[in-house]
Amino acid sequence: MNIINIIKSCIYLPLILLVGSTDGLKRCFECRSRGQLGDCGDPFNTNSTSISASVTVLTCISGWCGKIVDGTEDKIRRTERLCLPQAPSDDEERCGETNWENKKVKMCFCQGDVCNNSSALRSWTLLIFTALLSCVL
Repeated sequence: MNIINIIKSCIYLPLILLVGSTDGLKRCFECRSRGQLGDCGDPFNTNSTSISASVTVLTCISGWCGKIVDGTEDKIRRTERLCLPQAPSDDEERCGETNWENKKVKMCFCQGDVCNNSSALRSWTLLIFTALLSCVL
């Protein structure tokens, strides 16, 4: 292997790995359902690879996802899943009753990729560092 190929490998390999590192960004389900209509209510039988047309998986900059349920069993229940614009002030995952848009609702906050913790970003960072180190040595 000549020196030109080694230099190319040291440039292109980290770039290729860096493009793949965006997989570590956190995402949230986004959808709304009212009553029995829609795919957003509970039980929620959707995952990030098998979603219906009414459910989307979007990158969430804050990394915090939420679920809001209003109504009761005897009233029409509305369920919404969303990306929170910012983390809760105490950075705690939780569910509880609160007032939202002048209604009493159950609201849950969770942090992570579709509310699953994602270690992918850390592993990609380690892989890029290792690739760069191998080029230097």
